[in-house]
Amino acid sequence: GGRLHSMSQPDSSSMRDGFATFYAGKVDSPWVAYFGGDYSLNKHLSVSLYSSRLKDAWDQYYFGTAATWPVSDQFSLFAGFNYYKAVDEGKKLLGELNNNIWSAKVGATYGAHTLSLSHQRNNGDDDFDYLRQSDSIFLDNSIQYSDFNSPKERSWMVRYDLDMQPLGIPGLSFMTRYGKGSDADYSNANAVYMRRDADGNPLTDQRRWERDIEAKYVVQGGSLKDLSLRIRQATVRSSSFESDLEEFRLIVEYPLAIL
Repeated sequence: GGRLHSMSQPDSSSMRDGFATFYAGKVDSPWVAYFGGDYSLNKHLSVSLYSSRLKDAWDQYYFGTAATWPVSDQFSLFAGFNYYKAVDEGKKLLGELNNNIWSAKVGATYGAHTLSLSHQRNNGDDDFDYLRQSDSIFLDNSIQYSDFNSPKERSWMVRYDLDMQPLGIPGLSFMTRYGKGSDADYSNANAVYMRRDADGNPLTDQRRWERDIEAKYVVQGGSLKDLSLRIRQATVRSSSFESDLEEFRLIVEYPLAIL
């Protein structure tokens, strides 16, 4: 659990900036608090349960579970489920909210190969929002650029991973995924999250897709052991509510052993 009274925005060196959400922007909330935990029922099944409050804006509740089924030494199945509920709180600084969003995933691993399929639905009338700088949200279709969390949006994603270690190249891996969302509808969104077209009408029947391709290498020994280098390219195409883009990221991670 924890309680935070300020944060650092990416365009500021101050550690006492106010809070901002990803979709609504700045919000004059005095604090955010959270509490929850994770529990492993056994080595193949785990559950998570959390709640949080952005004071005078929202209460959010989260439930998640993940399971694996080893079929043989080479083959295993897995599945997962995530669920969020968000309701307005206190002064309702971000308007009236009553959102729920969920995602479900199934997949299989065979040797070096992993293939998964996920489905996600936002049943609320507003974007499912979250704090900036909070490492996104635990939804299967929240990926590099798109969250697929617009009101009434339904999305599917297929993902393929290749681990080169069983093939004799430890540390090298590849990933590609394709997600497609449809039916986003802002007809009943509140004033904070409303999006309109050029004629002033709420956006309806909005669609988008995203494709990501990634290569990653983790150094296996020497002075740079565990240094990881990751390159990822994203292509996004959408209707009126987002911009098309091509995005390239180079990500370098190096863990430091303090103790």
